[in-house]
Amino acid sequence: MPDYTPLQKCRTTEEAEELTTILKRNHLNFKISSSARAFDVSQLGSLSNDPNDKQLLISVLDSDFEAARSILEENEQSIPLPPDHFLNNASDDDLIEILGNPESWSPFDVAHAKKMSHSRGIDSEKIQAKTNERIAAIEKGKAASKKLIYGGWITSILGALTGPIGLISLIGIGIALSLCCMKEKTPNGRFYTFDPQSRKGGKRMLTAYASILVIAWFLRLMNTA
Repeated sequence: MPDYTPLQKCRTTEEAEELTTILKRNHLNFKISSSARAFDVSQLGSLSNDPNDKQLLISVLDSDFEAARSILEENEQSIPLPPDHFLNNASDDDLIEILGNPESWSPFDVAHAKKMSHSRGIDSEKIQAKTNERIAAIEKGKAASKKLIYGGWITSILGALTGPIGLISLIGIGIALSLCCMKEKTPNGRFYTFDPQSRKGGKRMLTAYASILVIAWFLRLMNTA
């Protein structure tokens, strides 16, 4: 099964149709999905009501990502910046931030940020340094929230005490495994969602769960003997 990389989020179906029309015109395969996950354990303890969390997500084949991004940016270059667009007041640092993290910005913003950086003579090494900084942050992963850690420990322990078959047990195991194993797909590769300390916490939860489960079963056997 081919791997797809997220290309752009679209707030409306009209925006998504415009984007996919360009991709079709250039014979690029794509798929459309919702950017909101049905259940994202990484967001527990930090839930957001931001409507932008629920958008249409356009993804393309890994091998087509750079080509698709370039095509979209070229398509936007001919469109002039509106007078009230934030880029008209952007500093050099703002442009470096956009170009060092282009996947977080629209092709329109990136295309015009490139034009502005060229006209200002911004050093490409500064942009590359920002890119490296972003990749390093992704590779490091994020710290799990305290609510997620506490919830994982509580449900893991209670689940082990009440038995492996049950909702609490499944939630505890799910949180622990997510902390250990969950990864994010980015144009730069797949990286662990959580930082090393959070992943160690997940492994400890699994170890504690298994230990308590074995001890609880052993005590039950002793009581029935």
